[in-house]
Amino acid sequence: FGHIFFGPDWGLVFTAPFLLLGVWGLFLLDVPWKKKYILLSIPILVNFYIIFVSGHQGSYYGYRYLIATAFPLFVIPLAFLLKRLENKVSYWKWGAVLLALLPVMSMWCYESNVWVTLSPTPTFFGTTDWSNDTYQIAVWQSIFDLKLLWRVIYFGGVKYFYFLLKTLIGSRDNFSFEIKTLIQIFIIYSLPFVTCWILRNKVLEGEGCQYKKLK
Repeated sequence: FGHIFFGPDWGLVFTAPFLLLGVWGLFLLDVPWKKKYILLSIPILVNFYIIFVSGHQGSYYGYRYLIATAFPLFVIPLAFLLKRLENKVSYWKWGAVLLALLPVMSMWCYESNVWVTLSPTPTFFGTTDWSNDTYQIAVWQSIFDLKLLWRVIYFGGVKYFYFLLKTLIGSRDNFSFEIKTLIQIFIIYSLPFVTCWILRNKVLEGEGCQYKKLK
């Protein structure tokens, strides 16, 4: 149980800290539909149980058996929690930025150099999976090594735009596919900001959307 949260491979504290904040926000939320929302979230425990008894995170980055289904639910109480902090705590944004460094750098370094490459390996749970038991340690080893950091930046940013440009001037088939993928990615990334803009006065400021006092 503790390894799922704090393990140096895919611990949720490192790979999905804002998901955990969303869970916290759900219990602090004081709205008329809170009980229904908790009931809606209960089936997520099945996903957690599968991870717990099988010892598999999904042969990819993080506990994707859990995150892919849990975050769409807990992102809503997370939004209310951040709104609460915005009204009550002046330095919360700096804390959020520092917290975001953990998953951002973890994702950015994913398979970008030899330190963080995955391989079939016996995991903490005793099963064999595509993993890296010391992934989070390797991430920060890469960050504090200037040569490896440049490699991370290159493969995680510069090379992508080079690949995109090469694709745009390449064959027509690749052009169509990549443009479609690029548009899909843009839509996914923009949805939270668009939703926030549309609902900023209708939901976050709405009647009944209050939090219990933080002790």
